[in-house]
Amino acid sequence: MHLILDVGNTATKYAVFEKSDLIAQGIVETDFSIAQLPYAFKACLIGASGNIPPSLTHELDQLNIPYARFNHQMPIPIINDYETPQTLGPDRLAAVIGAADEFPKSDILVINAGTCITYDLITSEGKYCGGAISPGLRMRFRAMSEFTAHLPLIEDIQGENPLLGRNTNACLKSGAIHGIAAEIEGFIDRFKLNYPNLRPILTGGDAEFLECQMKIEIFVSKFLVLKGLNAVLIHNEV
Repeated sequence: MHLILDVGNTATKYAVFEKSDLIAQGIVETDFSIAQLPYAFKACLIGASGNIPPSLTHELDQLNIPYARFNHQMPIPIINDYETPQTLGPDRLAAVIGAADEFPKSDILVINAGTCITYDLITSEGKYCGGAISPGLRMRFRAMSEFTAHLPLIEDIQGENPLLGRNTNACLKSGAIHGIAAEIEGFIDRFKLNYPNLRPILTGGDAEFLECQMKIEIFVSKFLVLKGLNAVLIHNEV
């Protein structure tokens, strides 16, 4: 069994894999303990955008589970053609690895809708080329509130989101939500000019919400980063 930990900006997620099969997954809450998971782990790989909580590594040590932190120097099953691999977020790299593993020999645009929205292209030859980064949904709401004198902070995104806002809150929601949907569709259209058989994949915490706001059909893979980290672990097994 493999244990995968994804330490993000807003939450830490875990996943349990038997080879390439996802057995269990969840969020690491304050009372979470690896020892509570009813599995014997052969190894653990940690993907982290920031600092790894010491409690996690301490428990891994206590349980004698070998672990490593995913970084740009680790051997991976794709070609990384990014100009500055040391600055590349591990979640971005893991997501394209997961996409290439799930859909081999495909031109894929991975759209990760989290704190930021990232767009990452991997070609059918297995070469990661780079992409783009833009503000995520809640970052846009927060920016509009903090950088203006009177606009409120939108926190509830549920319910109807009409294109034509009839009050300030509705206008803020329309601008952010429909703006992101149009942005995603626009990026897909532009990438398709060079990659006509492009397969777009939407992942991240806001993926399912944003899928419902879009005019096009798009494949959603909730656990792409976790699957990519597991593919790296398999690739590095002796």
